Amino acid sequence: MNVHFEDQETEYALSTSEFVMKANKQWTFVATCFNLRDENRTASRDGDKELLQLCNYYEEEESVPDLDDDSDDSIPFEIFAEQGMRISWTPGASHSTVSTLRLSSMLRLESRQQIDPSYEEPDDIPQDSLLSEKEDIETAFQGELQCSNAQKMGLKKKITSKLARIAEDNWIPTEEYLSELVALLNDAKDDTEAQEKVRNVDMKVLTSLLTAYRATCCDLDVGIFQVLQTLEKFGTDLSDLQPLVFGTEATKNYENLRKMGLDLHVRITPDDAIKTYFDAATLWNTTKYHVRPLTEENAEKIYDVRFVLRFFNSILHPASSLTSKLFVEHNCLALLFSCTSSTDSSVRTLAFACLQKFVNHLQELNTEIFTEKALILYLIRIFKHSFDSAVPRISSIITHFFARVSKLMLNPSSDVYPQIMAFLCMKPIFDIQNVPEFYKLLFSSSPEHHTEEREWVLTLISEAMLEPIDYQVLQNRAGIKLLLSSFASVWLDRKSRALILRTLQNAVQMPSVAHDLFTREGLHIWITSIIQSARFNRWEKNFLAQVFCSLLENERKYQRGEKGKDQTCKAATAAARICSKKIMTVLDTISKDPQFTGEQKKAVASIERIEKSIGKKWKKKKKFNTTE
Repeated sequence: MNVHFEDQETEYALSTSEFVMKANKQWTFVATCFNLRDENRTASRDGDKELLQLCNYYEEEESVPDLDDDSDDSIPFEIFAEQGMRISWTPGASHSTVSTLRLSSMLRLESRQQIDPSYEEPDDIPQDSLLSEKEDIETAFQGELQCSNAQKMGLKKKITSKLARIAEDNWIPTEEYLSELVALLNDAKDDTEAQEKVRNVDMKVLTSLLTAYRATCCDLDVGIFQVLQTLEKFGTDLSDLQPLVFGTEATKNYENLRKMGLDLHVRITPDDAIKTYFDAATLWNTTKYHVRPLTEENAEKIYDVRFVLRFFNSILHPASSLTSKLFVEHNCLALLFSCTSSTDSSVRTLAFACLQKFVNHLQELNTEIFTEKALILYLIRIFKHSFDSAVPRISSIITHFFARVSKLMLNPSSDVYPQIMAFLCMKPIFDIQNVPEFYKLLFSSSPEHHTEEREWVLTLISEAMLEPIDYQVLQNRAGIKLLLSSFASVWLDRKSRALILRTLQNAVQMPSVAHDLFTREGLHIWITSIIQSARFNRWEKNFLAQVFCSLLENERKYQRGEKGKDQTCKAATAAARICSKKIMTVLDTISKDPQFTGEQKKAVASIERIEKSIGKKWKKKKKFNTTE
């Protein structure tokens, strides 16, 4: 059975009132005609009430009768007859409730539309029906009415005026202007007319946005990226501008495109695009730090991986003229490995897609021949065969290892090259749950290159300690215990100790990791014993004090939080106070030495942080205490 709202009667159609009068049936029989199940009618009247509301959609002031199971009342004909609702039978009716019934109908609102008197539309705007399309019917039954025609036209006018302003030569991008434009575009996500108007935006607008874009993570570049992304979702074709080069260097390229047209314009080659518009050092910084939270300091020093991956995806097409060796040398492959550690699933998906495209590009028949081609192909295959799921999130320690090895393969003269390549060739399957060659490199037995091999793996760990998953991978090899026990050893030089300190500093920045280091590893006790040793200089002691301060602050946050317990809080407070006295004694000595002004200021700052942490409450907050 289908419900139709029509002006013209069909051969098998009856109005509701005629049907009920002719059948002389009670309300429960009407529910039967609408295929309501018996158990629904006997147990609850929700379906009946919903049916009444559907039929009574027009007049809000009319009350819906509250029917109970024992009611023998006849149907309130006035509710149905005024609406001209007609019921027609068609074969193949489903036995679903009204809640799941698909109302395939044509609805036409008559002159009695309820319009807010406080809002008057201009006379020059046609007063069309608010619900003129078939797809609007379901939203109408759900009580969701779209904005009026004047509001729609006002939204389109605002968007087009702002986009036209961008096309002007004297336009200067600002964060406020872009945020307003992004908000307007988001408001138009359900407005097909506005999207149709924006879809065919002038090429000058797109080129102005791209020339002002730097592909970094600062607020201005993020706003431009959001505008471009939204326009692309609305259907704007960006293929004519491929490859999407950016910055002031791209101004001449886009000017030639507008003057000469697509037929005569010579597109920039992938090699020139990478060498001209991407800095290799910035790509490497992005590889190392894009997973970390953004700050004002590093936002402009790393690229936005969302744009970079889309750029790589556009140039890695079949029969591309891209030079594979340049792609590896310029740290592009390293970035693809690193992006598989991103928390954003769309970024990981793009990274894996680009890796597969690069594999296909390496296997294509072309004139490019370089010695390391087979090794690069082997490295990517090992990486892909190391996990089972489609788009997994991999630890930064693993992805940084592959990123570093991709650069190492082009440098056979490196001291660690033989050890790393031997490791890769011996194991066709890679263990992504452990630090690669951690024991062999940390306790290297090489008579010539043991220092370089140790520093290589310690650098990997210190830079990749970004999230708790990285800490867990290191702990699978008892990594923290080994680093702490090795710190005071005579075979460890100053540079290796600095790398261990940076690893600890990155680890204690994570609250859950800091709590584990405090309770299970006893890091605060270890720092107290090490800092009093005369073997270490002022810089190392100040670094240890900074690690201790971060450890105390995060442990206090943990004890004040929901997981804090009274017994552990008392033990943690007592241990923190005992250790703080010993550490502040050492720092007080450094702060009184005027010979080293920089270390003196660091010691004073650490003392203030310790006193502040100890002086605050450590007990669990009252709002987290459960009342029995």
